Amino acid sequence: DHDHDTDMLCVKGRFGITELVNHPTRLQRPAVSNNEGNLPVTWENAIELAAQKISGCDPERYALVISADCSNETLYIAQKFVRHVVRSGSIYLSSSAAYGRALPEIERLYRAASPLSILSTADTILCLGFDGTYAQSVVETELHYAKQRGAKLIAFDTANYDLRKFSDEWLQPAPGDEADLIEMLVEIVRARSAGELWALPPQVQRSARLLMESKQPVIATGSSFLTSPDNVFLLRLVEKLMAELHAEVILLPEQVNLGGALQMGIKTPPSKTLLQNLELLHLIGED
Repeated sequence: DHDHDTDMLCVKGRFGITELVNHPTRLQRPAVSNNEGNLPVTWENAIELAAQKISGCDPERYALVISADCSNETLYIAQKFVRHVVRSGSIYLSSSAAYGRALPEIERLYRAASPLSILSTADTILCLGFDGTYAQSVVETELHYAKQRGAKLIAFDTANYDLRKFSDEWLQPAPGDEADLIEMLVEIVRARSAGELWALPPQVQRSARLLMESKQPVIATGSSFLTSPDNVFLLRLVEKLMAELHAEVILLPEQVNLGGALQMGIKTPPSKTLLQNLELLHLIGED
């Protein structure tokens, strides 16, 4: 979300803190791994040991891999650390491989994206591949509020049963047919000046009519669309639908700060060849 320092903590902060703090696998203090397992050490010793290893490492054989769940501040400091302290350019995004060749499309959509608060003024919301679990559950709450204000909701290819239940229309294409159905919607909307509707299933026709009648449409694009094997084509179709509808778009990847990482230029995935030739791998984040 683009809005900062407003409202409440995110859903992780409100509901996840207890699970996070009390999780059985949480490291409560630093540890050093050796043949005997993980040996607890003090913070001072851990920091000193890490500094020795990093300072003694050839910059060409060092890499930092960071999560797109990290804050902008953490991403910025990590990037500055790699460039100015280690004097390396080897900083990689742990989750970028999941998006394949679609990262340019995702970056372009982020430049046009709106904050989550845009849902407060939407009259029709098209949810593409949105599941609403855990970190994104706050979005589902906002969708409920939008429905209470009178907005129409169209769920497209969602695994979220609750979202299906309170949607006005639910479109569930067969696996592999998602692009065909989105393309049909694009063509229907494009032909609306002639009042034409193709001979399609009633749900598709009703969904197209809701979109065409909308004054303030919003397209919420979820993680299954962003990571689909056909994501390049799907996201280009989303751009076409945005243009035809003059719609706002919200991107909802699984990683909550993917946009921040891409904006800072942290987008390259670590390759297997790179990892095999490293002397030191520096990991930051929860991926």
